[in-house]
Amino acid sequence: MELGISVYQLENTSILRVVGSVSEEEVYRFSRAIRDLVQKGANRVAIDISQIEYMESHALGIMVSHFLTLQRQGRELFLINSNNDPSFYMTRLLESTRLNEMIRIVNPSSQR
Repeated sequence: MELGISVYQLENTSILRVVGSVSEEEVYRFSRAIRDLVQKGANRVAIDISQIEYMESHALGIMVSHFLTLQRQGRELFLINSNNDPSFYMTRLLESTRLNEMIRIVNPSSQR
């Protein structure tokens, strides 16, 4: 599946919605989208991972790098995952890499 990236603003949070596969060919687009938000001075960046089917390890590294950069600057990067299926690819990936212990993951559907 081709990668779809869109950005929108919700209150004081810039949200990067990612749909499809962040394959080796698409890592640059993914990285550029996050970097653009960081360079524009977004204080809160959320990456909606709810519809990601696959993520290249390099893309994971880019996400962690931006998380650490923003954290050092007193800004925030967190993930949105509204997919409640425990076998969902990104849930399993984040748990197996233990990134779920590092980067905050928000599930908007469970906060109602």
